[in-house]
This record gives sequence, structure tokens and C-alpha cells, in this order.
Amino acid sequence: MRTTTLRTTVATAATGLLGGLLVLLMILGVAPAATVERLAFTAPTPAEPTRFTARVLTLVNERRAAHDLPALRTGPCVTGFADRWAGHLAATGTLAHSDLGTLLGRCDGTYAAENLLRVRAGATPRDLVRTWMATPCDRATLLSARPRVIGLGLAWDPAGHRWVTVLDLLHH
Repeated sequence: MRTTTLRTTVATAATGLLGGLLVLLMILGVAPAATVERLAFTAPTPAEPTRFTARVLTLVNERRAAHDLPALRTGPCVTGFADRWAGHLAATGTLAHSDLGTLLGRCDGTYAAENLLRVRAGATPRDLVRTWMATPCDRATLLSARPRVIGLGLAWDPAGHRWVTVLDLLHH
């Protein structure tokens, strides 16, 4: 057990040093910002999607602000719904929308929308938002004036090669 802890500590320190080096190279103009983001935000491990999710939500709100729309706030009910649906999709290997009537009822909403995406490991938060913005229906969902609450669910497929994202939006 002590060897495992030491390996984890060394791996964490090495990752931190690599990230710091890449940021320094970017500041000096040697490494492009996209390289730094791709390495800093590769697809999250199944146990740690929080930082990745927070970055996706920040990027969504930046896009909304560019269109004079209010920022969305996260909500535990909507996030829990998105997490459960992403887990279901990943486990079954399907990609289908949830019953938004159930989301409306469980989370006491008057409007609901959903974007789905299945991507390979290595995608960045920016990749997700760019893909949604490039798809007319998904873009309309992200740029709708109606939602006020957002939830993002991430789940790995059983083999750990692809993951499913579910972005649910709600208005109370």
C-alpha cells in the first residue's frame, strides 16, 4: 500500500510539473494555448469529472454572454438527472434523449431541453462546446433564453474508451 501511495504522489507531482512547464512555454510563445488546454483538460477519469464539468459550464456561459443571454447556474436536481441518464446511456451503449417530462416533474420545471454527445477519450471541454455550437439544434438549445439551470452528466462506456455527456437545461 505504501508503494502505491508513493507512486500516486510521484505521478501527481510529475503531472503538476508538466502542466507548469506547458504554461511557461505558452507564456513564452513556444506552446500554443490549444496544446495546453488539450493536455490540461483531457477527458476526465471516471472518478474526477468535476474540474472538466466546471470548465464546460464556464464555456457554455461564455457563449451565452456573447449573445447577451443570462448565465446558467447549476442545480443539483438537474445535474443528478443528467448524471443518471449519462450512466444509463454509457452502460447500454445507446444515445437517446431522456424523457424530459420526467425531468420537468422531478425538478419542478416549466421548460426542459437536452443535448447529448458521445466522444472519445482526449476530448476537451472546448471540443464539447464547439461541437454543440456547430450543430443547429444543440446550438439553439444552448442559446435559448428560456433555461436558467444547467446540469452536465458524464459517464464512461464499460470499456473506458468513450464517454457520454448529457447536458440538461431547465427553467423553474
